[in-house]
Amino acid sequence: CLVQYGNGICNRDCNFSRYGFDGGDCAEELRGTVTGQIQLQLALYPSDVISSLRFMLAFLAQVKSLGISMTMNKLDGRP
Repeated sequence: CLVQYGNGICNRDCNFSRYGFDGGDCAEELRGTVTGQIQLQLALYPSDVISSLRFMLAFLAQVKSLGISMTMNKLDGRP
């Protein structure tokens, strides 16, 4: 909430027609605290999340196997 009005309404809520710009909840005289906080929301589809998780799991598996192989090489005295 970047700007909060005296009645607790945030400026982002004033963009919706339920509050409107008729001098009600979003009236300029009610404008109160400038919070300076901006929220970022991302919409992700479940399929995107699943494919990203699969990619991360595959990557972590490669890192783990690389670490095991490097450890075995060190035990064998190889660089």
